[in-house]
Amino acid sequence: MDTKLCVKCGVVKEVALFGTSSRTRDGFRAMCRECTTEYERARYQKNAEERRKRAREYHYENLEKRHAYCKAYNARVRRDNPDVGKQYYQDHRDEIRATVKREADALKWETFIAYGGTCEFCGDTTFEYLQIDHVFGNPERSGNGARIAGPRLYRKLRRQGWPKKDYRLLCCNCNQTRQYYGDAIAISLGLKRKVLFAILAGLPLGSSNAKP
Repeated sequence: MDTKLCVKCGVVKEVALFGTSSRTRDGFRAMCRECTTEYERARYQKNAEERRKRAREYHYENLEKRHAYCKAYNARVRRDNPDVGKQYYQDHRDEIRATVKREADALKWETFIAYGGTCEFCGDTTFEYLQIDHVFGNPERSGNGARIAGPRLYRKLRRQGWPKKDYRLLCCNCNQTRQYYGDAIAISLGLKRKVLFAILAGLPLGSSNAKP
């Protein structure tokens, strides 16, 4: 069987362990697959942030083109293999759900951090209680009239550079109070809660002086 010397690790290996290349005489890369993987990984890590920046820029600059390509590709796949998507989902359902949840949580965390990570009225930092609030009370809607919220809203805010004029971060208590009683009462109650949080934070856990 044909062999070849890897120029990086210096080990003679079978040519099957080398990637193909149209630029070399023998048709194989100078480095074996293992060394090539290590080299590319180190090269990526060296310029990781710049590469991610270029990828994001390309993605948003060619958004309509990419959407059209994906739409055509998905239509072709559904036409040629109508059950392939259903079967793949059934085979990898738990993995897909875990991935979607992990990415959604990461995007939500990124959004909340971009808007300060605390409720604007009371200062609450409990992740599960925080919500993106529309300052002027006019939530966006899609073409079919459905309200844009959750990951779709977070991705839109990220594309727009986290605009602060029309959006803010509130906890669920302050957000509900604002919707029912207006900003003035919500801010007033929020300030009272902020003072209470500060008092409780200064007391030892389980102190008899702490009041609910």
